[in-house]
Amino acid sequence: MCIRDRDIPAATQIFTPNWIVKYMVQNTIGRIYLDNNLYSSLAEQMKYLVEPSEPTPQEAKLVISDIETMKMIDPACGSGHILIEAFGLFYQMYQEEGYSRRQAVEAILTKNLLGIDLDTRAKQLAMFALLMAACKKDTYFLEANTLPRVLDMSGIPVLYDRMKNDLSDILLTKDNKVLNELMDAMKLLQQADNLGSIMKFDISEVTREIIVRRLAEYKTMGEMPIMIRNFLSAFRLILALTDKYAAVIANPPYMGKSNMNMELKEYTIANYPLTKFDLCTIFMDIALSLIKNKGYFAMINQSSWANKSSYNTYRLWLKNNANIATYLDLGSGTFDELNGEVVQSLCFSIMKTEATDGLYFNLSSASSSDAKNELFHSVKDQPYIFSLDSISKIPDYKICYWISKATLSAFLSGTAINQKYPVKKGLATGNDNLFLRLWFEVANKKIDYKCDKLEKQLNRWIPLCKGGGYRKWYGNIEYVIDWKNNGQQLKSYRDENGKLMSRPQNLP
Repeated sequence: MCIRDRDIPAATQIFTPNWIVKYMVQNTIGRIYLDNNLYSSLAEQMKYLVEPSEPTPQEAKLVISDIETMKMIDPACGSGHILIEAFGLFYQMYQEEGYSRRQAVEAILTKNLLGIDLDTRAKQLAMFALLMAACKKDTYFLEANTLPRVLDMSGIPVLYDRMKNDLSDILLTKDNKVLNELMDAMKLLQQADNLGSIMKFDISEVTREIIVRRLAEYKTMGEMPIMIRNFLSAFRLILALTDKYAAVIANPPYMGKSNMNMELKEYTIANYPLTKFDLCTIFMDIALSLIKNKGYFAMINQSSWANKSSYNTYRLWLKNNANIATYLDLGSGTFDELNGEVVQSLCFSIMKTEATDGLYFNLSSASSSDAKNELFHSVKDQPYIFSLDSISKIPDYKICYWISKATLSAFLSGTAINQKYPVKKGLATGNDNLFLRLWFEVANKKIDYKCDKLEKQLNRWIPLCKGGGYRKWYGNIEYVIDWKNNGQQLKSYRDENGKLMSRPQNLP
């Protein structure tokens, strides 16, 4: 079933457990702040911060000269859960830097935090939540007339004949390159309520600078002219989605391509060829494009991108462009509103730098979010250490963080078994219900246990090693197969249309 654009917010919203939000915030903006403030005491308060296995060289860190320049965005913010947690941590940083309450709150809302969401109601809730958080820190903050920066897709001007001329008048430029870039952006913004934050704007730095400068000039005039107000939402979205951030944090929307409407599907195929299979992985593409070099992005996401063959090329591309710093393999049961084993989740922080050793934690054995939280604290000092760079030698480039050094060495230096020996399926009956029985369903005297050559069998049934799950003490020798007359009936078994269904191969 395809989801209509107006139903996308409701179809893709999932509430993020609070401990996971803390983990994402602390391992992005928390990590960056500590890298720039080696003597900070905030590390003691970040219970979900994962310390690197080796000290990070100074040249590998993102340098922040001023805390007010450390910008963070949530491009799918919902009602603001991640923004609220980030607000709290930023406030602690500002306190440590010696800012007053009012100075800290104003700087966080106007310089550090930015949220975007498709849904206007979600935007309103996020803004309200941030205002309440601000008032909790500064009782009289509302008197400052400062609003949080949370954007939605409303207020986009509809294309009209004179739009290019009006843009020229508003921005005081006759530069055709600038105006054509903006017209292309305005055309794309007509799909804003369907595409949201996955819109890609081909905007040069010159064009961005003109918009920024003109908006600043109009702001100093007091009340903005109505013409500029008509374009304000569009300009803000363009600037937000073409800026560079120290950190991107999100619980992105989950929607497979089979549920996308035609316009959304066509856009993702054209613009996100490696991650087009689900919106949640497309947002990984977006996040990496939004962060600065050596910046971080963190997400809770589905596990498909880490192991499915459809993402082979993406994993190899990711290895060449980023590094997984920390990684929680959550398995199922992370979200209370999602039952069953279908949704397998990951939570991770990724740095825009070359691949080095990352710290991986397997929390999949815990059956609920609370249990995973407890397990994380118990194994926090015992991570798997794995480099994303290693996947280039692993079949299908899968992220097999749990494999031993000896196994990894075999992958890196040895020859794959299938390069020397063809690996094939053995016997396929075409109808297991007809030809197979569990050993205890057949009289013992009718099973030939000692037959070493099939043509010499004495009894109708012979043992079959069919395989199965792990067993500590004994193998999965549970089945017997009907091999009467040297398997004559099985070898010639056909369906009602006369098609040969059985495939008894690799026979001795």
